[in-house]
Amino acid sequence: MDETWDERATGSAYKRPNFPIEFKRRLVEQSYEAGASVALIARSNDINTNLLFKWRRHRNGSLRRRRFCRWISSQRR
Repeated sequence: MDETWDERATGSAYKRPNFPIEFKRRLVEQSYEAGASVALIARSNDINTNLLFKWRRHRNGSLRRRRFCRWISSQRR
């Protein structure tokens, strides 16, 4: 488990956990292995499944492309 989880549980104010890049990379790589379940990987590491999917999109670069396309379309209006 990540250190930030313990810090968040003991602190008085809510702070978003700041997961280390190596932790993210390791989970994303695990999720791309044959037969891997993204939900099971996320659950076993105490993170939300949607967060792991976001990290996967970020790795593929599709997250940046989508934001850029949204920005371009807003400029055309």
